[in-house]
Amino acid sequence: MKLFNILLLCFFLSFCNAQTCKLNKKLLTAIAKQEKHKNRKLGYPYLISFNNASDVKFLKEQMETLAGKWLDNRTYDCKNINLCEKITKTLVRYDIKNIDLGAMQICYYWNGDIDIKDYFDNEKATQKACEIIKNIVDKYGVSWESIGKYHSYNIEKNKKYVNSIKKELAKLVVKKHFN
Repeated sequence: MKLFNILLLCFFLSFCNAQTCKLNKKLLTAIAKQEKHKNRKLGYPYLISFNNASDVKFLKEQMETLAGKWLDNRTYDCKNINLCEKITKTLVRYDIKNIDLGAMQICYYWNGDIDIKDYFDNEKATQKACEIIKNIVDKYGVSWESIGKYHSYNIEKNKKYVNSIKKELAKLVVKKHFN
């Protein structure tokens, strides 16, 4: 069974060179499904999720006058790329960087090296997510735990995330063969 898991993972981690990083589309879709907000469609890009409750409390008061909408106690729908960029720049200026951005929920704190608008552009964000995963795999090796590090380095959160990814992959594979 362990060999099967390794072979399956290698299939889903079919990288090209760093310039045109490509992951198996099913793996990227499974990750995107895990990262999507429950009240938005897959690929909805205009999301800012806060990882610190203290940031949310402060910001809820500050952001009430903006055109966006709070979806829950940690995620703000900024409605369009311009408002998302404006809010993100303001957050960064106030040193609030532990935020997950866009459809792929890329953490700005760890990955603040791209243009802010790119987090909210699905094609560019997916490319960045692929590069993040490739870098993790290059550093830690090919394993499900490496895939889970996209979400969290915490072992328990990592395992839960990986199990969700595996379930989504299974659904996607079965769907393809029976539809």
